[in-house]
Amino acid sequence: MRGVAAGRSAQRACERSSDWRRGAAGSPDPEHVRSPDPEHVRSPDPEHVRSPDPEHVRSPEPEHVLPLIFFDISCGVLTPSIRASNSARFSIGSMAATGLEVFDATIQKTNIWLNDIARISGCSSKHEANQALRATLHALRDRVTIEEVAEFAAQLPMLIRGLYYESWDPTGKPLKLRHKEEFLARIEQELRGAEHLDPEAAARAVFSVISLRITEGEVADIRHLMPARLRELWPDHVEVVAENPIR
Repeated sequence: MRGVAAGRSAQRACERSSDWRRGAAGSPDPEHVRSPDPEHVRSPDPEHVRSPDPEHVRSPEPEHVLPLIFFDISCGVLTPSIRASNSARFSIGSMAATGLEVFDATIQKTNIWLNDIARISGCSSKHEANQALRATLHALRDRVTIEEVAEFAAQLPMLIRGLYYESWDPTGKPLKLRHKEEFLARIEQELRGAEHLDPEAAARAVFSVISLRITEGEVADIRHLMPARLRELWPDHVEVVAENPIR
């Protein structure tokens, strides 16, 4: 009998110890935890769920959005766009302000160059004028010394400077193009997508605009580095043609 009583006492002591541990840990007794009755769980009433008022939803302030400026010059139409941090993209007209003076200035200057080239060469669009400019600049760049490449580039508008340096490899430069036919063949090679353009007309138009838009001293340096037969492509004098720009 004593053994049975002792066993029951030990069992009660273990139960009390278990109850104390649950209380100290703050854990409810699983036997006394009731699950919520699904019939009494209410879903939110859709009529009382309010959407945010668009008038009170604030867009980020323009000065707090860092714009990334992209320019598309490959097609000859200078159309900048701003890609904000929220990935929204806004198209801007070719002469619209970007909010950054340095970009506004180079867009305006580049459009002036393209309009001049189109008028002189007879190009029907800025796309063709851009192709003529790119091809001639690359042929000129590869013909002069590396030092002159840098000095000439410093006088170009920023966008045209990027076009000038595009895919440049100074290895083996300058190329020894001594005859006009060799130089024009180089331009024709660069006129990808615009093979119908006349390389000589393109060269003469671009050299005319260069003579008009950069300093006389730099033009003289460039011409001095070229053989006499290539200097024939440069104009003896340049006249400003005041006509409506090509759109």
